[in-house]
Amino acid sequence: PMNRLPIRFSAAVRAALRTRQPVVALESTIISHGMKYPENITTARAVEEIVREQGATPATIAVMDHHLQIGLSPEQLELLGSPSSTVTKTSRRDLPVVLASGGLGATTVAATMIAAHQAGIAVFVTGGLGGVHRGVEHTMDVSADLTELGRTPVSVVCAGVKTILDVGRTLEYLETEGVPVITVGPTRDFPAFFTARSGFKAMCNLQTPQECAAVIHAKQALGLQNGAVFAVPIPPQYEADAEVIEKAIQQALSETESLGISGKEVTPYVLRRVAEQTQGASLASNVGLIKNNARVGAQIAVELARLQHTPNSIAVPNSTITTSATTSSSDASVCSVAQTPKSRQQSSGHPFVFGGSTVDITAREEFCESAQQGHTNPGSVTVSFGGVARNVTEVLHLLQAQPCLLTVCGGLEDNNPLNKLLYDHLCRDLRQGTATVHTEPGCSAAVYNAFFDSAGDLVRACGSMAVFDRLDAALLHQHMPLLEAAGVACVDGNVAHSGLEALCEACDKLQIPVWFEPTSVTKARRVVSAGVLDKVQVITPNLAELRSICEALSGRSLRAYGDSEDAILTEARELIAMMEQQACTIVLKLGRLGVMTPGIGHNISRPARPQDYIHYLTPSVPRIASVSGAGDSLVGATLAAWMAGHAWDACVKAGMKASWLSLQSLSAISPALSPKSVFNEDSNFVKTA
Repeated sequence: PMNRLPIRFSAAVRAALRTRQPVVALESTIISHGMKYPENITTARAVEEIVREQGATPATIAVMDHHLQIGLSPEQLELLGSPSSTVTKTSRRDLPVVLASGGLGATTVAATMIAAHQAGIAVFVTGGLGGVHRGVEHTMDVSADLTELGRTPVSVVCAGVKTILDVGRTLEYLETEGVPVITVGPTRDFPAFFTARSGFKAMCNLQTPQECAAVIHAKQALGLQNGAVFAVPIPPQYEADAEVIEKAIQQALSETESLGISGKEVTPYVLRRVAEQTQGASLASNVGLIKNNARVGAQIAVELARLQHTPNSIAVPNSTITTSATTSSSDASVCSVAQTPKSRQQSSGHPFVFGGSTVDITAREEFCESAQQGHTNPGSVTVSFGGVARNVTEVLHLLQAQPCLLTVCGGLEDNNPLNKLLYDHLCRDLRQGTATVHTEPGCSAAVYNAFFDSAGDLVRACGSMAVFDRLDAALLHQHMPLLEAAGVACVDGNVAHSGLEALCEACDKLQIPVWFEPTSVTKARRVVSAGVLDKVQVITPNLAELRSICEALSGRSLRAYGDSEDAILTEARELIAMMEQQACTIVLKLGRLGVMTPGIGHNISRPARPQDYIHYLTPSVPRIASVSGAGDSLVGATLAAWMAGHAWDACVKAGMKASWLSLQSLSAISPALSPKSVFNEDSNFVKTA
């Protein structure tokens, strides 16, 4: 997981990832080992500029100061390419050593793929791919690039395999690893770096960035954990004479044997000697092809970002894909979300979550007969991360629903350690790209301090939540594209009145369903006072929160019926009856008694009658570790199941399974959550009354 890696981002890359803009990863070995100074620096800067011109952000990757540096400054580029710098060529095996030493490392294809994947970057541009070396039957020399492609889901845009390698065996190896190898051009001819044809065929060819992006998008949707190769033939004006290149390669390979050069030093030596023997012609080809790859790769990244922001976009738009066996086409059109409203049924767009994130400080006392009020008693204190919106986002992420969270944190310049702690967690631990975080100068991060008794029941809690006032309409409008790309919006009661009103108005126009999690008795009323209850499809209150909503609607005070099971269930049904004129579906959380919500056959696009509501019983919990996060787990898993297209009854049961797992975990959100553990077919796990 990303929080286990020391990763540092440039400001430009961090901003692009946060707002889900296209980013292209670039390796750094080509700077330190692939070209001489100053051509290496000039080329690196030109490649980055080409990526920017196409509408993407370049992220050149290297190892610096015990960190994976993703995105380099001009000074850092110069340091990598300077003849006076000691730079280690860094592949997968070298990463831990170079990181630990604090030395300077230039990442190979394999190491760049690792870093890009950890950062959430799906497209990577390089010059040529490593592969199976000639004479492999004697040396067993196979590039780590190939094994990395078999286990890391990053797509590599390159000019094929370097001609110093065994191209045929390289393609066979990639086929064994299950890696799609696709030529970007009019034919299936697989390129060989300096030349447009190697004599071998790719599995298929595609001709547009849109087609390539659709393949990556489909691979992501399948959850495949391997990479892909998009081979771009060198432009004709840069193509070298194949016979001249081959002669120079053979001479250089002969020299490596006589000089005892082996392993990762072979490729840099051969490329340097080929450039020398061809009087710089191969260098010109190298520069030309890497610039061309950057242009194509950036265009693919831009189209991929567009697909990821567009619902129902697995189909390849207006494309023709030709393989060795079949020819197929699709003319499905992909429309802008703002132009075409979505149905309030299940949608394939991502869940947009708007609300609070907190630092949770939790104390739980141990059972002790001598415990006294006003004294320090034995127990445990933990610091973790919470907030309704953050918790729901974590559940959605664990259940592979690809959420997008918009939240707030205190200012980083205020020297408040809690601000930095929460900010780093949101930007890194949740998964890069999941959270968009607004930092508010002069404010502290929201802090929730809870005290639980030895049985795990909440005794008292205190919250410092002033920063949530910034969850307003202005913040939402700044990030409206995130909402426009969504298939559903989930908002918590921490959002200010103006933010709640703006979100519901926008969702109503876009036909995006809204789920409202009240958060507290007081904040539950906001959905009424903001005048947006008629624009909400699902609300997920507990009994006290639903009573508060009914009080706001009726204008009168309502009393609780009592703590007995009969009293709770009677009050629940009467409050649901009071809500009959509202169009929303209620998922009423009843704590130890379970959930009350419409049953089999319900559709949230249609109002439910009070008699449609049934009582789902909580399964027996072996041991309650903590009740914190159980309600948020129920909301997140119910929403994830709904997004995945499950029937409402199955959605509710998935939510209750997630809540059941949370109750047994010291963490608010159980690390055991997964599609397999929650979306199961065990119909007897959750029973109805």
